[in-house]
Amino acid sequence: MTDENSARQSLTRTAALLGASIVLISLLHYLTSLEYHMLHSFFQRLYYIPIIFAALMLGLRGGAATALACTAAYAPHVIFQWGTMGMHFADQLSDMLMFNVVGAITGLLSDKERRMKDMYRDAYTRLQESFDKAQEASRMAAMGQLASAVAHEIRNPLNGIKGAQDILFETISSDRKEYRFVDILKKETGRLEDIVTEFLDFARPRAPRRIMANVLHALRAVADLSQQHAAARGVSLSVDESCADLCALMDPDQIRQALLNLVLNAIDACENGGVVSLGARREPGGAAIEVRDNGAGIAPDEQHRIFEPFHTTKSRGTGLGLAVCKSIARAHGGTISVQSAPGQGAAFIIFLPDPERSE
Repeated sequence: MTDENSARQSLTRTAALLGASIVLISLLHYLTSLEYHMLHSFFQRLYYIPIIFAALMLGLRGGAATALACTAAYAPHVIFQWGTMGMHFADQLSDMLMFNVVGAITGLLSDKERRMKDMYRDAYTRLQESFDKAQEASRMAAMGQLASAVAHEIRNPLNGIKGAQDILFETISSDRKEYRFVDILKKETGRLEDIVTEFLDFARPRAPRRIMANVLHALRAVADLSQQHAAARGVSLSVDESCADLCALMDPDQIRQALLNLVLNAIDACENGGVVSLGARREPGGAAIEVRDNGAGIAPDEQHRIFEPFHTTKSRGTGLGLAVCKSIARAHGGTISVQSAPGQGAAFIIFLPDPERSE
C-alpha cells in the first residue's frame, strides 16, 4: 500500500506541474499584446516543454494527453488572433498538429525504453537468482561431502561403543552405583547416533517416492511420536482434524520426518504449559501443512538463516534439522517458510504443490 500511495502522490505532483506550466504559457499568450509577434512565436514553442516532459515521464498516454491539453489551451488564442494575425494562422495550425505528433512519438519511444529497462531488469534478476542458486548448490554439495565423510568416520567406532555398552548394561544390576553411569552412556550414545543419522540424511537425501496420501494421517502419526516428548516438557500437543479429506502428492515417510523435526523444535521452543498445534489447509495450487507454537518466537534477523546448514540457536544441536526439512520440501517441488515474531511464537509452513504444478 505504501508503494501505491507513493506512486499516486508522484503522479499527482507531475500532473499538477504539467497543468501549472500549460496555464502559465497560455497566460503569456493571452496577456501579451498581439503586436509582439516574435514573443508569441516564442511562447508557442514553450508548449513543447511540458509535452516532451510528460511523454518522457508518463509515456504515450501522458504525452498525448498533455499535447491535447496544450492544443485546447492554445486554440482559443489562435481563433482570437484570426482577424489581426491571419498571416500566421497556417504556422499556428501546424504547431498545434506538431504538439500532438511530438507528444505521440516521444511517448512511444519512452514506452519502448521503459519496456527495455524492465526486460533488462528481469534478465538481471533471473541471472542473479541463477548465480545464487549455483553458489548455494556448490556450497551444499561441499557440505554434503564433508557431512558424509564425518558421519562415516564416526559411525564405525560408534557401533563398537554401542556393542560394548549393551554388554555392560546387561551385566550390571540396577542397584549398583555404576548402573547410573552406564545408563548415561547409553543415552548419550543414542544422541550421537541421532546426530550421525542427521548428517547422513543431509548428505545423502534420497529422491522422494511420491503418492497421493492423506495429510491428516501424517499429522496424527507425528503427533503420536511426539506425545511423550511433549508430555515430559509440559507442552500440549493438538491436531486440527478439519483437514480430514485433504490429500497431497508426497512421500509420506519424508514428510513425516520433516514434520517430526518441526514438532520437536516447536516443543523445545515452548515453556511448561505451552501449546503446539498441527494443521493443514487447501491453498491455491497446493496444500499447506503448518506446525505452530506459542513459544519465544524467532528474531527477524534469524529467520532468513535458520534453514542454513549448521546454523542453530540451540546449545545442543547440529543445525541440520531445518536444513533437512528444506531439502525435503524442495525435493517435493514445494517450499518451507516461517512466520514469527519475538515473544509471539512461530509457525512453520510446508507447501506441497498440486501434481500438475510439481511436474
